[in-house]
Amino acid sequence: MKRLLIIIVSLVPIIYSCESWLDVKPENSVNAEKALSTISGNKSTLMSAYSQLLGSNSYGRQMIAGVEVMADNAKIATSHGNVITDEARNTIGAHANNWTISYRVIRNANFVIDAIDKVEDITAADTYNKRLIKGEAYFLRGWQLFDLARVYSREPNHLIPNFDLGVIIQTKPFIFDGTNIPEIEKPRSTVDETYEQIINDLEESFNLLQDNDNGNFPNRGTALASKAMLARVYLYKEDYASAITAATWVIDNASKYGISIVTGDYTTVFSQSKETIFQLVYRETDNLGSSSMQSIYTNTGLLEPLANNPEWYRDEKKGSGYGDVLFSIALYNTYESGDSRLALMKKVIRGANLSTPEKGIWLYKFNGYNGVYGLDNIPIIRLSEMYHIRAEAYLKKPVKEELNALNDINFMRVARKLTPVNNISGQELLTLAQNERRKEFIGEGHRFFDLKRWGRDISKSPEGIAAGYVALSWDDPRVVARIPLTDAQPNGANPNLVQNPGY
Repeated sequence: MKRLLIIIVSLVPIIYSCESWLDVKPENSVNAEKALSTISGNKSTLMSAYSQLLGSNSYGRQMIAGVEVMADNAKIATSHGNVITDEARNTIGAHANNWTISYRVIRNANFVIDAIDKVEDITAADTYNKRLIKGEAYFLRGWQLFDLARVYSREPNHLIPNFDLGVIIQTKPFIFDGTNIPEIEKPRSTVDETYEQIINDLEESFNLLQDNDNGNFPNRGTALASKAMLARVYLYKEDYASAITAATWVIDNASKYGISIVTGDYTTVFSQSKETIFQLVYRETDNLGSSSMQSIYTNTGLLEPLANNPEWYRDEKKGSGYGDVLFSIALYNTYESGDSRLALMKKVIRGANLSTPEKGIWLYKFNGYNGVYGLDNIPIIRLSEMYHIRAEAYLKKPVKEELNALNDINFMRVARKLTPVNNISGQELLTLAQNERRKEFIGEGHRFFDLKRWGRDISKSPEGIAAGYVALSWDDPRVVARIPLTDAQPNGANPNLVQNPGY
């Protein structure tokens, strides 16, 4: 009986109605069916799926800042609020740890995919709305399967010996009825099977949403978002031809959605979502306050520099926010003079009133741009990523296209107010592409996953090494997350769920 209780609590999804949260338990499955019998009920279930990702244990902080400190972009300040400190040191069990949240989203998506076509059309708009909702559900399922794969498994071409497991693929709605134990005791699929399902879901989403998503952009799934996510997935899979095709489609169609690459004030990329393909939207009621990205990256009490030290702002920890994440000074120094991205960074002396202050860089990509402290929409995919994906893919495909890659790199350099680069090729050009990508997406949660998918060691910044951080070899077990002990073997609820090696 204890085992069944653990399964139910762990695996039953939460469905959102217009007025309240409903725990879909075995005894009220009728309520779930009723909620999914209307278009509005399916839409509410879908909105619940999005809302699962807003918290600080997901994209509100953990999937971005928590992942950012796991590699070489940043460290945690010596004097800190004890937030994401274990992640910075790659402590066993400290990782993105999105298992429960991602599967909640997937289960809501599965309910919608199964139910929406059964809803009777009443008005002429119903067919349109049903197609839109179903396309979004496939987008959410594909996206979250991909997030699970990059956290809990290796990439297709960078497996460790004798282990090729991805994650559990769930494609059916689930309500425990006392007999369907096999559905919640599914084993992990292989990495290749996992990626196949991710691609199928995103392709299906794109087909349903294309020319059918006018009202969704950029706050919900669209054809543009589905294709952009596919470009990212193909890059991880090292299917470079498909990555180029997908990224090119997004670049060619972005103007139809009203976005383009910013060539002026870089702050508008975040303050006005100028390059956003898809974002998570935060309302007043969603405000994470001291648990927000703004709080972990900055403090509002920053004082102006002293005349004898004009580059360094002073933090005396008297404002709002932890400001615990200090980005690497060594990385900051790689930005060229005039780079527009520097507008969102400040050199900070943290604890300036203490006998042993600490220096680092604060990042202002998340700065309460919705008008209230801690309230920011979170960009998940930006248009600039498509240029960087395409440049890398051009350089890694069997027959390299260095000129095309250089054109994309220089396009983005000029947009960031830098001069074009010429007379560069081979490994030097690939290194440039990887460094430009790193500088563009600092603070957005990409760097750790980039090192992982490249099969490289998880390096640490010079500041991190000085603080005692230790790099991880590419095959270290801690590079992938530990599956929750309550679920995985040897003692978890699912007898078929194999734990990751080393745990």
